[in-house]
Amino acid sequence: MVTYPLVNQSCVWEIVEATGFLDFGCGGCTMDTPSTIDIICPCCQARLTIDLGLNAVIHHEPAAKATPSMDLQAALGALKSQANRREAQFQQALVAEREKGKVLERKFEEFLKKAKEDRSPPSPRPIDLA
Repeated sequence: MVTYPLVNQSCVWEIVEATGFLDFGCGGCTMDTPSTIDIICPCCQARLTIDLGLNAVIHHEPAAKATPSMDLQAALGALKSQANRREAQFQQALVAEREKGKVLERKFEEFLKKAKEDRSPPSPRPIDLA
């Protein structure tokens, strides 16, 4: 069987089975039966030409690629807005990192104050229980 690198072979066979072209031999064919069929691939929208006698894809024409809808000025504006958004996120992370030490110091002071006020006996150590 001839295969083309751009063709998804499993997709081709799903198309062939769905269209009913499972008998590739010419045992029951009449003279009116074409020797090739053209099929549009539902996955990639490519045009496939399948030879029924050879049981192979003989031609593959990829689908036309869509052109980008964004012009150069719009793309430049999008890049600048992304850069501004990244800079704002960086500044927020920087402020949070600077404040992190103050937050941890405040938490430590609160726990130390709570520990000094709490006069309950310490919990037993696991080694003392044995």
